[in-house]
Amino acid sequence: MMPMMRSLLIVVLVGATADASVWDRALTSPEDEAKRDLYDAKMLEGDTATLTSTIQSTSIKNSLESIKRAEAAYRKAAELRPREGEPYFRIGNLLYQMHFDCDTMASRLPT
Repeated sequence: MMPMMRSLLIVVLVGATADASVWDRALTSPEDEAKRDLYDAKMLEGDTATLTSTIQSTSIKNSLESIKRAEAAYRKAAELRPREGEPYFRIGNLLYQMHFDCDTMASRLPT
């Protein structure tokens, strides 16, 4: 009885599916990893510039520069991974929130 259970356990373990991340890591090259790291860095740069643009104690000029920096960082991230939708969404959301949807904010930004 014991050898049969052992055989059954081996069949189950061999037949089990691997985690998707295992296959992702196996199929990605070092260049893809470097692109992913740069993509993440550009997204973080865009997020930081977006946050900086919302600081109310800053001048209008600095806010507009931060918006442009955030947009440029998101566009660079989109170039690195064009099939990702997140950079495009963040660009649209940034421009909408900073230029068109200012009335819904508790305190209106000068932009």
